[in-house]
Parts: sequence; structure tokens; C-alpha cells
Amino acid sequence: MDSFWKQKMFWVWVVLVVFLAIFVPIIVTRVFGFTVQNIVDIFPLDLDGVSEKTKEELIKKQEQHVSLLALAILLFVGFLAIWYRTQKHFIKMLLVWVISVYLLYLLIAEITINQLAIFSLVWLVAQAMTVYLLYRWGRINFDQCGSVEKPAQAVVVRLGKDIKAVGPGLYFTLRPLDRLWKFPTATVGATYNVTDGVYSRADGTISSQPITGNVSFHFTPPDINTPYNVRGQSKTGGEILRQMFRNLPAGDFVGKGAKEAFVRFFKLLDPTILGGFRQAMIVRNSDECRHDKAGIERDMKVYVSTEDGNPLAVWMIPMDLVDFEVKPKIPDAMEEAYMAPEIAAKKAEASKKEADAIKRKLVAVGLGGGDPDAFILVDGLGGGKGPSAENVFYATMAASSMRQGGGSRFGVFNPKKP
Repeated sequence: MDSFWKQKMFWVWVVLVVFLAIFVPIIVTRVFGFTVQNIVDIFPLDLDGVSEKTKEELIKKQEQHVSLLALAILLFVGFLAIWYRTQKHFIKMLLVWVISVYLLYLLIAEITINQLAIFSLVWLVAQAMTVYLLYRWGRINFDQCGSVEKPAQAVVVRLGKDIKAVGPGLYFTLRPLDRLWKFPTATVGATYNVTDGVYSRADGTISSQPITGNVSFHFTPPDINTPYNVRGQSKTGGEILRQMFRNLPAGDFVGKGAKEAFVRFFKLLDPTILGGFRQAMIVRNSDECRHDKAGIERDMKVYVSTEDGNPLAVWMIPMDLVDFEVKPKIPDAMEEAYMAPEIAAKKAEASKKEADAIKRKLVAVGLGGGDPDAFILVDGLGGGKGPSAENVFYATMAASSMRQGGGSRFGVFNPKKP
């Protein structure tokens, strides 16, 4: 986006500020005086048949009342401004205003109020309020998009129409005509719980099964300067962001309203995510649903990015910017049936490893080569927990007897009587 001094709207704003700073206080003062005079004219003086001295006194008294009315209105505007700023103690301020006006009324006969001074004060107050409001207007016109810690991107919107996409930086926007629709550059995501309505494919002896689980969806906003391949067409990230702006619900994804905006965003994607999960499950049997997570995630990316009518497809979001992590779950009974052969195989493997470990221990204590009969004998003495130190000692003695020869190889072995 161009620098401030190169933007036409910036110079339009400068001219408006100068014009308003000069003429608004004058206009306010004139309107104020006109309003006060009209109020006074409601109660005209009856000067018929009165002496000149009395007439002068009545006119002077009326001028004092006009000044009092002007002060009362000025005080009221001041108290109203204070209340608007603090949003507190309106009733108390109203009572203070009433008491102040009443005291001025009591003192009106003792003091002389100069109307010129009153209206000069009105002009000064109007000038101060104008400068303050212009300052506040200027502050909201300079809009920061992201920061070093939290970079962001934005679409410049003028009168509801997207103009261009911009990156991080400080920009001038003429409010209320312009604004920045911001989006983070970091990956955002949400987890969807699937509780019903999804089934696997029936395959021979394997019946269709209800599938539940969790689907984690991750979306990385496009970089405005990077080209992407969208259905065979080359689109920049800026074009994609502008397309998202045209179709997304109103809301800023950076700042105070970001949480509500993301809730609307992910809720809008709810039917799409569920449809992608259902489509990926229906082409797989229940066993494939358990194991083929990579294929399921790949099929879901294709579905949400290409299926007509899906928001991500309408926004022209490339598949590279979306990712899924699925955790499907089949019914417990079916899960146990699938796990039974796996558990049995693991138990058999564990038993073989345990037997090999015992054999290695016998070899280590000198039972040459791990004699099969001695191995069986010592394994039995271990009670399924492996041979104890005592049993290994007896086995060593038995092995010595066996080597010397003498009867049955097991007949000379008694673990209780060496």
C-alpha cells in the first residue's frame, strides 16, 4: 500500500480537518446564540406604557436572563461531555447542574454577566471539542495491521467493496468510508467431534459399522504475495483473501472481536468437515478406517478444496493451505474382534522372547550351549518368572552330574536337596 502522502484519501482528510477546525466552532457559536435568542423570544417584553427608566431596567434584566440561560446550557453540555467520557454518576451530575443554575439565578441581581464574554467562552469550548474530536478521528484513521510479534494481513474495504490486500504495517483509512479487514498469518484450527451419521463400507464378511471420532482441521491463511495453483489456475494470496472477504460473515479476525469471528468461521465449515469425513469413511471398510489415517486425511483435503458448494472451494483455497488430523473410532465390540489376533500374536512373541532370555542365562552360567533338558527344567522351576539365583545354582550342579553321566539326566536333580 502507498505511503500516506501518496494516498488521495489522506489529503482529502487533511483538507477536511482544516475546514472543520476553522468553521465548526463558528457554526456552533452562531447556532448556540440563535437557539438562546429564540428561547427568549418565546417570552417577549411588554414595554407599552412604561417609563424609559423602567424600560431600561427590564431590558437589562432580560439580557441577564439571556446570559444566565447561555451559561446554563453551556454547563449542561459540559456535564454531559464528562458523563459521556466516564459513563458514571449521571444523576449526581444532573443535581450539581441544577444547583449551579439555581445559585446563578440567585446571584444574577448582584453580578453583571457580559454576553460577549459568554459567547466567547462558547466559541472556546466549541473549538476545544472540535480539536479533540478531530484528534480521535485521526487516531482511528491510522490503523495498524499486525506487529512484529503477531504479523497479520488485511483487505482494504471502501464502502463495503474490497480494494486490495495488504501486508503488515501502519495504514491510513478514512473512516467511516474505509476500513481494514484483518486476518492472522499463523495457522488456525479447530477440533470437530463426530458422534453419528457416518458409516464404513460393507466388505464381504465385514459389515458396515458406525464411525465416530475427532477431526482436527488446520488452516493457514494465504500469503498475499505468493502465487497458488487453484484448480489449474494461478491465483495470488491477495486474490484469495479478497475472495474470502466477499463470502465470509462480517468480523475482524485480529483484535477484540477475533474470538467471535473465528467461532462464526469454524461453524460455517462444520457441514463441510462432516461431509469430508463421511465421504472418506464410506469408501473404506471398518478395518481400513482404523489404519488408513493418511489416506483419510488426503481424501478429506481433496473433498473440501474441490467439491462444489463447499466454502473452501468457493473461496478458492488451495489444498496446500489446509490439513487434517483424524482419529476415527469403531464400536468397542468390533475393535475387540480386530484386536484379538493382534493380542494373541503379541503374547506368543512375548513368550518366545522370555524363553530366549532364560536360555541365554543358562548359557551364561556354563550349561554348554543351553542344554534343552536343563533349559526346560530350570524354566519350570522359575514359575513363569524366569529362574531365580537359587534355581540357577541347582541347575549348574545338575548339569555337572549330567556331564559325569549317571542315570537319568533329571533323576539326580532335586532343588530342595542338592
